[in-house]
Order: sequence, then C-alpha cells, then structure tokens
Amino acid sequence: MLITAVFAVALFQSPPAVALTECEFIKATMNKLGSRMAILRHTIASNPDSLVVDKASAELSEYSKNYRLAKRQYNKAHCGDRWDRD
Repeated sequence: MLITAVFAVALFQSPPAVALTECEFIKATMNKLGSRMAILRHTIASNPDSLVVDKASAELSEYSKNYRLAKRQYNKAHCGDRWDRD
C-alpha cells in the first residue's frame, strides 16, 4: 500500500517549470513563424496544384502579418541589439 502511494505521488509530480523572458518568448515565436513561412514558400514554389498553392499563399500571408507583429513587439520590448546606427 505504501509503495502504491509513493508511486502515485511520484507519477503526478510535474517537472520543474522553465520560465521564459518576454524577449525569449517573442524570439521563439518569430523563429517558429519564420520556419513555417519557409516551408510554405517551398510549397508554393514546388507544387503544381493551384489549390494547394492558393491555400499555402493564404497561410503565408497570415504568418507574414503575425511575424511583422511579433517583430514590432520585439522592438517595442527593447529586445536584441539596440545600438544606434549612423
């Protein structure tokens, strides 16, 4: 009985959480969007089926909007390299 209780407690314990900073979260989102956008560009360039191309093009447009929004949020949060360029 004691072994079952110990096993049940060990089974339901969650692993330690890893907290991301705002900048890390936005950058991970941008990387995921960028990866998906590259796949969609490849699909558009290599697929002869116009229905598939139209669907991929619509998704690419949506991902591009989301990427630009994430990039604005990234800059607004003062993430990354912020030195002045002359």
